[in-house]
Amino acid sequence: MTDLGYEGNWHWEHTLEQVSETFWGENYPNKDPVNNDDCGVMYISETEHYWMDHDCTEIMLNDDYANDIAPLCQYGGGPLPTTTAQQTTTAFKCPELYYPFNGHCYFAYLVDDVTFDWFHADDECKNQGGHLVSINSQAEDDWIKDLVKALDGQEHSYWIGGYFQDNQWLWVDKSEFEYSNFIGTYQPVAGECIYQRWYEYEDGWTTISCQGQLFGFVCKI
Repeated sequence: MTDLGYEGNWHWEHTLEQVSETFWGENYPNKDPVNNDDCGVMYISETEHYWMDHDCTEIMLNDDYANDIAPLCQYGGGPLPTTTAQQTTTAFKCPELYYPFNGHCYFAYLVDDVTFDWFHADDECKNQGGHLVSINSQAEDDWIKDLVKALDGQEHSYWIGGYFQDNQWLWVDKSEFEYSNFIGTYQPVAGECIYQRWYEYEDGWTTISCQGQLFGFVCKI
């Protein structure tokens, strides 16, 4: 069970169905808008049992529950397969108003009189099944700028899904932060997020406080 990539929307990994019944413990799951607790854990003791959310990369629970985490597997029933099943593929298709690029779908929200701060912009993207856009190559960066300009022939400022935390830049969709296009060099501070300023398309990205600043945004699924 996970909400990886869809913060707050928990689904079963083997079926992709949304979790309909929950058994969360007190103060679970983590409701911080940006967190790494993306896998479900069943905590069991002699007196209680409940669900927790936990970092998928950690094999130990926190100091309060100093235990290894063991996997609990599920098999659908019937005889175990003895031959390799033939794989089928379906055509890649984006939701309405989204545009495809390199296996992902993108939507630019750039209504002049409706803007959001970084957190509310990401909430809008999550409501549609994605996050604010992560950018992992120069080609993707250029394509997104072209997408924005294609809407009305003009350049617009828009939020990007990068934020600064624990002395490092991170993508809100938890992809690896391997590409960057910042203007110049400077020392960022916690609480800053990335946006593309409308008159600096040829120069690169700028950072600013995640809160209190209102721009359009680009979502990525």
